[in-house]
Amino acid sequence: DDARQGVHTYALPLLIKYGFKATLFVVSDWLTTPPIPTSPNEQYNKFMSKSEIQDCLNQGWELGCHTKTHRRLTKIDSPERQDELITSKQNLESLFQTTIFSLAYPYGDYSPELIELVCSNYTTAVTTNRGLSKTPFEFSRQWITSKTTPEIFPKLLRKSTLSVVMIVKNEEQFLSSCLTSIKDLADELIIVDTGSTDNTT
Repeated sequence: DDARQGVHTYALPLLIKYGFKATLFVVSDWLTTPPIPTSPNEQYNKFMSKSEIQDCLNQGWELGCHTKTHRRLTKIDSPERQDELITSKQNLESLFQTTIFSLAYPYGDYSPELIELVCSNYTTAVTTNRGLSKTPFEFSRQWITSKTTPEIFPKLLRKSTLSVVMIVKNEEQFLSSCLTSIKDLADELIIVDTGSTDNTT
């Protein structure tokens, strides 16, 4: 995300070592004009050069688009949106001689209306929602930080499971509707009866 220089310095060697590939989302205008923070919460370090991005592509990484200038797409009008989504894609494809399939929404900001426009130009898009969801044009992602240990990392690659354990007694009237309400949420249902005298069991 953002093609910061640290990805080339630290992530690229590690991913080569462990046989991983990645999608690198690039803000096209930032290749020539570094961004100016618009709020105290936005701190920018250096970004990759064209040659550093090409190093990643040479290792089998995919190039993704992160728009032209990283603006909030739901806050601008249609012509500007088109420019952010389409011009940036065309510029990156021309510069790196590759095809771009994926978009990352700046700030994770998107809407149903925006998805309609995105699906006409991309194969999929990534949000900032955490998790493993692969809803078309609303992909979630797991965040890897300096605090992500080798023990934590494998757990982020697996979907969490949910076991529901219920201790019941004489719940014939409510048990069926209760189980129906959670059956699509739980991976496992465990019912323990503590001596019902009705048809709970």
